[in-house]
Amino acid sequence: MKYSEIKEEILKLIKERGLKAGMRIPPFRTLAADLNSCVPTIQRAVGQLVKEGTLYSKVGSGTYISHVSNKNKAGQMVGILLPYSMGIMADFISENLDAIRSTLMQHEYIPITVSPQPGLDGHERGIAEIQLVQQLLKYGVSGIIIDSLAPATDEFWTFLEKLDIPVVIFNNIGENYSRFDSVTSDNYLGGILAGRRLINGGRKRCCFFTSNDHSTVEKERYRGFCYAFAEANLPIPEFMTTETIDASFPTSYDGIFCMSDTMASGVYEHCAKQKLKIPKDISIVGFDNNLLCAKLNPPLDSIEQQSRTMGRRAAELMIKRLSEPELRESITCRLDVALIERHSVE
Repeated sequence: MKYSEIKEEILKLIKERGLKAGMRIPPFRTLAADLNSCVPTIQRAVGQLVKEGTLYSKVGSGTYISHVSNKNKAGQMVGILLPYSMGIMADFISENLDAIRSTLMQHEYIPITVSPQPGLDGHERGIAEIQLVQQLLKYGVSGIIIDSLAPATDEFWTFLEKLDIPVVIFNNIGENYSRFDSVTSDNYLGGILAGRRLINGGRKRCCFFTSNDHSTVEKERYRGFCYAFAEANLPIPEFMTTETIDASFPTSYDGIFCMSDTMASGVYEHCAKQKLKIPKDISIVGFDNNLLCAKLNPPLDSIEQQSRTMGRRAAELMIKRLSEPELRESITCRLDVALIERHSVE
C-alpha cells in the first residue's frame, strides 16, 4: 500500500484499539507487521501524521497521540485584549504581546489583538473592553487572552465567566482570579521589596503613587508596601494618586514607591520643579524595570517583572486549554519579581 493509505490505516487502527490522547502508538516494526507493510513506509506515514499534528514524537520514548489534530487547529484564531501601548520602547505591554504572539504562531494559531482607546477609566473602561470581546467573538476566536484595566470589581469579569470559550487572564486578574486560568507577577512581594529598599535607605515618610485604577495589581503592590512599613514599626505609607496631588507634591515625603516606571518619570519632573535632589532629598522606586530606568538621572531603582515569561505562559495556558478541553480546574501561575538597585535610593 502507498504511504497515504497506510496513514489512514494507522488512524483506523488507533480508533479500533481505543487509543486516547497522550497514549503511545505501537512501535514501527509492530505497525509494519500489523498492517502488512514495511518500516520505511510506516515511518513516512507516521512522519506525515506528526507534521499534521495528529501524533507527536518524544526522542527516545516513542510516538504519541496528540490532544488535537492540526486539521482541527489550523486557522484557529485567538483573541488578545491588551491596554493601549505607544510601542515606543520595549515596555511591559509590548514585551507581553510579542511573547504571546510568537508562542501562539509557533503552534499555528492566529493571534488577533485589540486595545481600547487610551483615556478610558473605571466602569467606562469595562464597558469598552466588553465591546471589544464581543467583536472578537464575532471574528470567531477560539479563546481570548486578556490583560484588562477594568476595575477589579467591575461587571467585566462577570461577563467573562459567561463566555463559552477559554479565557486566560494575565497581569491584572480581577478579584476572583480562580475563575480563570491566570498568570500574574507576585505584586505583593514587589511592594514589600520596594518598601524595604526605601526603609533601608533611611526613608520614613513615604507614599505609594498611582493612577488609582482599582486593579488587583495596584491593591497588591500597595498592600505589600504597607506590610514592609508595619514590619519595621514605621507609619503606614499614604495612598497618593494623580487625582489628589497638588502643586507642592512631593515635598511632604522623603520616599515614593511608584506604580510604574512611567509614573516614576513623572515624579522626577515634579522633584525638579520643587528643587528636590534624588536621592539626597527624596528616594524613588518604580515598577517594571523597563528601558526608561537607565535613561533617568539618576537611574531608577525598580521592581523587575518577567514580562516575556508572563506572555509566553499566558499563551501556553491558552494552548493547553484549547488542546485539552476536558480540563476543569483553573490553573494559576504567579511569577517571582526582583529588586533592581540603581541610584534613586541612597
